[in-house]
Amino acid sequence: MATPASSGDPTDPTPHLAIKPQVPAIATNLTIYTTKHTCHLQLWSRSKDAMQEVEFYYPDDLSESMRNADQAAQRANAEAQSPSPDSSLDPSHLNFGYTVSGPALAWKPVRAFDDGSHVFIQMPDSLHSNEAPALLVASSDGNQMVNHRVGGDYYVVDRLFDQAVLVAGVGQEQDRITVQYAGTPR
Repeated sequence: MATPASSGDPTDPTPHLAIKPQVPAIATNLTIYTTKHTCHLQLWSRSKDAMQEVEFYYPDDLSESMRNADQAAQRANAEAQSPSPDSSLDPSHLNFGYTVSGPALAWKPVRAFDDGSHVFIQMPDSLHSNEAPALLVASSDGNQMVNHRVGGDYYVVDRLFDQAVLVAGVGQEQDRITVQYAGTPR
């Protein structure tokens, strides 16, 4: 007796075929046609030592599924990347009221601006070949590390600030650059 069945997501079910012999010591053949494969099976019934389940392994299908999953993850990651100044931002809504001060270091930011909710700190091309500085934002408790993302040549901070410090190095060897909001009060 052969009975079709399925499991998993109802919109994309995994097909199954349940086969149950009616009496011991019989033999037959079975051909299963799918959209991708044709399977030819020889079936023998026994009173014991029955095979409970048979699965088919298709390495090419598995590799394709893994490739698709990797591509989907890359697309999701790209979509989740931080916003960076691009053609989707209206230049008339950008606030360039920031100053960048400190020594002429290879990684000194070119400029800083905000779009009302994110601060974009544009880093020079030379940053890619130098140590990336940490970003600290001034608060009433002193400087605190702040979450930021790197999008292209920009540090993108998901909040506005009045003063931030970019720091590289340790102790006496520390280099600092200050990014300060100097625009109209907000």
